[in-house]
Amino acid sequence: MSAHESEFKPIVPMSTAVAVIIPYFQRKPGLLRRALDSVAAQAGIDRITVLVVDDGSPLPPDDDIQASSIRRNAVVVIRQDNAGPGVARNTGLDAVPSDHDFVAFLDSDDQWTPGHLLNAITALGDDLDFYFSNGMLQDSETDVFSLQQRLEMQSCCALERGSNTYQYTGDMIAQIIRANMIDTSTVVFRRKPLGHIRFDTSYRAACEDHLFWLSCAREGCSFALTTEVELHSGRGVSIYKSIGLGSDTLMSSLIDQFRYYQEIEPLCAPSPELRKTGRDRIEEIRTAVVADILHRLARRLPVNGRHIRAYLSRDPALMVLGLPIAMKIAFRRAKARRTETSNLRKAS
Repeated sequence: MSAHESEFKPIVPMSTAVAVIIPYFQRKPGLLRRALDSVAAQAGIDRITVLVVDDGSPLPPDDDIQASSIRRNAVVVIRQDNAGPGVARNTGLDAVPSDHDFVAFLDSDDQWTPGHLLNAITALGDDLDFYFSNGMLQDSETDVFSLQQRLEMQSCCALERGSNTYQYTGDMIAQIIRANMIDTSTVVFRRKPLGHIRFDTSYRAACEDHLFWLSCAREGCSFALTTEVELHSGRGVSIYKSIGLGSDTLMSSLIDQFRYYQEIEPLCAPSPELRKTGRDRIEEIRTAVVADILHRLARRLPVNGRHIRAYLSRDPALMVLGLPIAMKIAFRRAKARRTETSNLRKAS
């Protein structure tokens, strides 16, 4: 993706300890095993402790742990009632050993490339705090950074260490709000300056990760990144990967998204561009709420009144705006059908 093709120069402390936090809730065997195999394959790291937080998973993690190539004494399993990924990650953060220098996140259905941790710690050196990498979505032939084209590369200064690594020298708060490019499973951060930050557990369906990154940025931490693909995303149980019109989790996600843009409004206030971003996102959220209701009504699916009331309690303006939005959606759909019919006639 980038013209910066640096020669890999590892600069890693002689004794480096990394705590890897894996929230676990799965129904399909084998996913956690592959994630753990990717941790075991990490080269050049002195010590790795894996904290698997069993978030009330219907499939226990034990068989996958036994089947993996990771050393058994490197894995600690923490069991809790189901509370969501934010709570599970916080449980892991609370359990990070005090003698570990770095913390990394990995979802239980994702896999790292073998050089991920070494490149992260090399890029961080002794002066940077937070690292993230490029990745590849399942069934995609294009890396995430190239696919989205939203990372402000003019704000990235090439580092003389690691592989295709950069320091982000721009406004990371603005980058996160405008276009968050930080995938949780690529994050590695220095424990001492950032280990006190926790995920907001009132968010269970969306945006708790964005708030965590914003908290890190507001602490004044320095960010490093690589354009190297160091993550391959999986397809296990995930509230984020199974959201669509008519899904059980969509409305909960939209409520959290609306809350998020309300909460960060003060951060957007100084910037006309960010204020516009916030307004545009809220308009998209409102459209998605109305589209989901129309989708359910058209297919005679149940409409969850509790979710609708919960959303309207935060966004009462939708009671006035809902009908015009519904009319716009209906107009667009009718226009799309007319275009499709016209194209079919031309083709025949």
